[in-house]
Amino acid sequence: LSGDDEEESRELERHAAAEEQRRKEVEAEEKRLQQVAETTKRQAAAEALAKQKAAEEAKRLQEKKLADERKAAEDEKRKAAEREAAEKQRLEDEEKQRLAEEEAAKQ
Repeated sequence: LSGDDEEESRELERHAAAEEQRRKEVEAEEKRLQQVAETTKRQAAAEALAKQKAAEEAKRLQEKKLADERKAAEDEKRKAAEREAAEKQRLEDEEKQRLAEEEAAKQ
């Protein structure tokens, strides 16, 4: 009977060792899955940050483009006003010259 007890004891030890092995495998798999989840979470956060930075850069470039266009329009308006003033001055000078020549002709 002691041989049967010994066999049963060895069977229980094998069973306990197999259970322990399965428990360790489950823990290792859970740890691996947790690491995968953390990596995925970090990657998602990095992608979100990259998208945010890209959006901010696009907005900055758009604002710069609009500011450059506004400045170009203001410069063109200023140049047109300067041309108009120069033309007006030229016409006034011609008129003064004409009047002076007429006055000189009278005398």
